[in-house]
Amino acid sequence: MEAYAFPHIGNVQVHEILGPMTRGVLAKIWLARPETTRRVGQRIGTVLDRA
Repeated sequence: MEAYAFPHIGNVQVHEILGPMTRGVLAKIWLARPETTRRVGQRIGTVLDRA
């Protein structure tokens, strides 16, 4: 999360994070690290669900 998500959406309020924002974060790492992308996506989802 710190290395991949925070640089892009770390300063955004949780209620302002939309689907295209998370897809943008994941798209940047998908080709290079598909497993990492899956894990980061799950963690983003968990954080948004809990918030």
